[in-house]
Amino acid sequence: MTKTTPKHVEQYKRTFATYQANFGLMGWSLYFERRPSEANGWIKLGNLPDRVATVGLATEIDTTIKFIAKHEALELLFARYQRLAELCSNVEILDEERHAIIRTLEKIIP
Repeated sequence: MTKTTPKHVEQYKRTFATYQANFGLMGWSLYFERRPSEANGWIKLGNLPDRVATVGLATEIDTTIKFIAKHEALELLFARYQRLAELCSNVEILDEERHAIIRTLEKIIP
């Protein structure tokens, strides 16, 4: 296990920002925090229509900052789809959102 420091948080923010841009997630207002957790990182959704979320980094991690940032950025990519699936049963809306994710992935996967 590696103990994280404020320096790690800055690295995490920079790395996350790279994935955020690559995945087309620039419309989000993000807040970062560091605290004890069993998970290496997490996304806590705030106001979904306004695209607000908190991105977390644990005080002790067992993998790289790059891997955690990539994983949490992918979580954010699917956040709206997940919330829609929880809230509605309108298949057309879910299908539209799924295709929005697919179009993003089509652009970034060689």
